[in-house]
Amino acid sequence: MTDNPFSMTPVDKPEEFIGYAKEKEELENSLTEAGVTLVLSDMGFGKSSLVRVLGHDGKGIYVERCTKDKLYSALRQHMNALDRLLGKDPTDVVSRPVFVDECAAMVPELASTFNNMHDRGVKIVLSLTHDERAELEKHPVNKTLFDRVTKTIILNGLTKEEVVELIKQRADAKFTDKAVEFISGKFRKPRDIVRVCHNLWNEMKKNGKEKVSEDMLGFVLPEIKTREVVGGEKSQRILDYIKNNPGAKRGEIADALKMNPNSVTNLLKLLMEKHLVTRTADFKHYAAGLGGEGKKE
Repeated sequence: MTDNPFSMTPVDKPEEFIGYAKEKEELENSLTEAGVTLVLSDMGFGKSSLVRVLGHDGKGIYVERCTKDKLYSALRQHMNALDRLLGKDPTDVVSRPVFVDECAAMVPELASTFNNMHDRGVKIVLSLTHDERAELEKHPVNKTLFDRVTKTIILNGLTKEEVVELIKQRADAKFTDKAVEFISGKFRKPRDIVRVCHNLWNEMKKNGKEKVSEDMLGFVLPEIKTREVVGGEKSQRILDYIKNNPGAKRGEIADALKMNPNSVTNLLKLLMEKHLVTRTADFKHYAAGLGGEGKKE
């Protein structure tokens, strides 16, 4: 294998998609229900790959960076010849689920189209970050669409076992067990995992080595140390408060700890990257995340 197997672009083949088995099953099950399903996560957690895989696996129709023109173009490709010949509006005849990725710029006209499709019984799946949803909901037409959400699926990161599986499937035994153990113990965010492995693979090839071994891991250590140092005592105070007050809001945390709200926002993002804190389904409240119940260092 000569090409770097750790591509930074989202996957679209089912056999390449690793992790989120429970979330993937939930999404597939939701396709039989009326309404709108949201796939939510912060950037880099794999939501694009999840909706691409299902959209390209015959589960529905996939639309990337959705605009009204792109939506209509994608729907027309799935119209039968007679409907196309008669010039029918594709939103009037489509019956398959529609997977919409990267709809941060969704304008009210597009949301209105989705609302009309929903009224006809078409299943809509929207992929968004928490912040994008909050911004889009400010417009009444968009809010009407979000009010029709029947299922929200949140991606919070891969398990250690899933990280190991991802590396071993893509790396073709080119990573030593110790290297895999180190990476799977430090990272949960799919984009971080792929980026680190991508860089290590290139480093391996550049130096003419046969495998990524533990002696090469210093290549990623500076980034890891930076992540662990940033925030320090303030991060710990926020984490302790959330553990003792699950469901707390950002403003409440800032007031209780007498901290600047912008500083709290940045530290919350850091804690979420470390999977010590996660956001609840309404994206307004915080709770201890995958690693948030562990012992303090």
